[in-house]
Amino acid sequence: MYSYVSKSGHSSAKTPMQAEISIILPAHNGSDTLPRCLDALARVDVTGVKVEVLLIDNASEDDTPLLMAEYAEQNGWRMLSEAQRGKSFALNTAIAQASGALLVFIDDDIVPTEGWLKAYLDAAAGHPAVKVFAGQIRPKWPGPAPGWLQRMTDEGRACGCTAVTRVAGPYPAIDVKGGNMMVRRSALADTRFDTEGGTFDGTATAVGGEDTRFVAALATAPDDIRFVPEACGAHILQPHEITLKALFQRQMRIGRSSATFGQFSAFDKIMTFPAIAAYALVVPVLMLLGQRDHAMKQVFKIATRLGRIGQWVRRG
Repeated sequence: MYSYVSKSGHSSAKTPMQAEISIILPAHNGSDTLPRCLDALARVDVTGVKVEVLLIDNASEDDTPLLMAEYAEQNGWRMLSEAQRGKSFALNTAIAQASGALLVFIDDDIVPTEGWLKAYLDAAAGHPAVKVFAGQIRPKWPGPAPGWLQRMTDEGRACGCTAVTRVAGPYPAIDVKGGNMMVRRSALADTRFDTEGGTFDGTATAVGGEDTRFVAALATAPDDIRFVPEACGAHILQPHEITLKALFQRQMRIGRSSATFGQFSAFDKIMTFPAIAAYALVVPVLMLLGQRDHAMKQVFKIATRLGRIGQWVRRG
């Protein structure tokens, strides 16, 4: 199904060829979700397109390298390794190895639809001036999920999902999800994923946000980013990821990211404290009134601001 492009320094019986599009998939300890992701990736329609798939292991300690090697062998994909832990390091290594004019980035917990890649290709052909294309992400629940959380994902406010009502068209950099996006290599120049300010290494104080910063650096005009709802992937959510504790921690990381890359005045920082107090007072009132959706949105706001405060303190 896939055209094969050999890795530099590795021999192959197949003839190397220039890819039109490179799919880049990094993973750190992703063995729980990788099989579902890679099985779906193998079913993606690439008829008539020269595609290379780059699987890059990022310092995994589980079966990720073995799984990647197995799928690479079966499908004629390429496997790379990046020993420096941090998604940005893995992505930059893959970019250096990729040969496609279009670079598609997908996470190891995203299950693409069969028409996912064709949707990106059609969008690129129809909008040659656009630099970045953002795909849709819907939740793949592990079982019954709270109604309020389902509604927040539909609004694009939780679980790394995009708003279900969003239509094709210009899109803000802050809403682009790094787990499902495509960029033109011609737009890159020297731009790469940040490896200093916010590398997401999975630690308790990780910042993240490299994808937003990367896209923002590429998009110099309002129409440089386009949302492509047909380029859809499902985000595999595991039971521990939809607990209130995990959701709160994820939102705190978003807050740390905004504190690292955003611009906040001294007044903004001071007002963060009374804002948290106000949200905290409103939450029980909303719960008593049966307004659980609104209450949880205030909880998320508290988490975001606590994350900012923590990052400001760490940065001095």
